[in-house]
Amino acid sequence: MKDRADALVAAFVETLGEERPELRAATDVRAWSGGDDDIEAHTLGAADVVVAFGGTDALRAIRARCAADAAFVPFGHRASAGYLTAAALAGNTVALAAGIARDALLYDGDGCLSLHLLFIERAADGAHERFVDALAGACADNAVEFPPGPRKPARAARVGTYAAAAAVRAANGNGRVVRAPDGAWTIVVDPPGEDLPPFGGGVIPVVFVDDIAGAAEYVQRHALPLQALGVAAVDGARELAERLGAVRITPFGEMQNPPLAGHHGGRARIADFIRWTDRA
Repeated sequence: MKDRADALVAAFVETLGEERPELRAATDVRAWSGGDDDIEAHTLGAADVVVAFGGTDALRAIRARCAADAAFVPFGHRASAGYLTAAALAGNTVALAAGIARDALLYDGDGCLSLHLLFIERAADGAHERFVDALAGACADNAVEFPPGPRKPARAARVGTYAAAAAVRAANGNGRVVRAPDGAWTIVVDPPGEDLPPFGGGVIPVVFVDDIAGAAEYVQRHALPLQALGVAAVDGARELAERLGAVRITPFGEMQNPPLAGHHGGRARIADFIRWTDRA
């Protein structure tokens, strides 16, 4: 395994070894800079299965170093979204807002299972607008229980630029911005359809739509590969997940809690790691 700069993987493996020493003995964790020819040529070239996470260029470079017959399991960048129906706005919006805030802000919103975008159906009585206030209150509460970690300068700058642009639009009567005084979380209401969300950093872009078609058009326009889709009620959400291309449907508040038996990225978990023998 390639470790992170903060040695998180090594720490996890040491903890794993306390429970299963044989797994610790079979695991080698190292840290190196991407593109290190010697380490990657040896490690990747000798592996039967290579699992890689990263952008398109990084995945292509890693694949080129693998053995010709190696199984390559790539996981490119993915995002997750939420969809709130007008009918759900008539229910317990406090609980819904708390779940959405947790999905978006837990782990600073940096994972592919974090809620990066929220679609809300317009309601005739304006409930979709009022829900933004409930969500802001839930974000404030969540920040007390789970304060954000240190922000990388580049991420902080990108979030600040996105929020500043949204504030200018709001001042001109387009959309709305609700933000914590310390910038721990930011809600941007009705951002321009051509703008991509910043994907994490405590930002929740809220896009008002009339129906599923509006959300599907947004996802397709930006070619967003969706990992998880948060909903108020899983029952009846199959069409929604299919239209948006999500590989997992889950109630709000559970997006960051995937089941062990789930299919991350829509893949079978162990199929690439075993050799099949078919008997006639």
